[in-house]
Amino acid sequence: MHECAHALAGWSAGGVPTLVSSTDTQGDWSRLGERGVLWVGVSGSLANAVVSLAGWLLFRRGIGSPSASTVVPWLIFVVNAWMPTVYLVASPLLGFGDWSTVIAEFPNRGPLRASAVVTGLFLAAALWNGTCQTLARLVGNGAAVTRVHRAAVLTRTAWACGGAAAVLASLFSPLSLVSAVPIAVGSTLGTAWPMVAAATSVAKIPVPGTPLEVRRSWPVLFVGSMAGLVLVFVFGPGIDLTR
Repeated sequence: MHECAHALAGWSAGGVPTLVSSTDTQGDWSRLGERGVLWVGVSGSLANAVVSLAGWLLFRRGIGSPSASTVVPWLIFVVNAWMPTVYLVASPLLGFGDWSTVIAEFPNRGPLRASAVVTGLFLAAALWNGTCQTLARLVGNGAAVTRVHRAAVLTRTAWACGGAAAVLASLFSPLSLVSAVPIAVGSTLGTAWPMVAAATSVAKIPVPGTPLEVRRSWPVLFVGSMAGLVLVFVFGPGIDLTR
């Protein structure tokens, strides 16, 4: 979603995207003006924010009686919210990535970098509270120890599986492994780790309703497996847009 948004934004601004992969978007951006560069730079994070909002709205419908249909929207909300938030801190701080490209278009880059990092930290604090509160709602009622265990299993499994799929896809990336693997690790394991850390907080947040119950669903497993295969074998090497 993030990289596809870059390609669409680049195309809409007059650029010529040539390849979209799980690790980057390539193309001819020489025709882009200042506004075009800014649009491409913010498009990935904006797409994540929109998808995160959709996930949160769907998640709210399952509060009180959480199930598998509540877990998926929560993961969509949390993962897509933390990705641009962490990126807003890390990109200006390290001088690499989307926000670094955006900041490079402005004068007084030093103060702007500092402002971006501070803004990202402020958003991270607010999102941390939201993550803890919604995770408590997701795992539902029950004994504190059981709720923490339930939250830990859920978040660690999702974090590890998502990260593993991204890293595996990066092995087929058109970029060198030296670049592709760190990008995959940073954009998945590096951005989604707060949801794992939030698992210990649910014991302090009692909630009404029933405990989370997730039964094995072959349709859900099939869709998830297909999504993973598409990520690895389609978006790993990338989609050639010149054909």
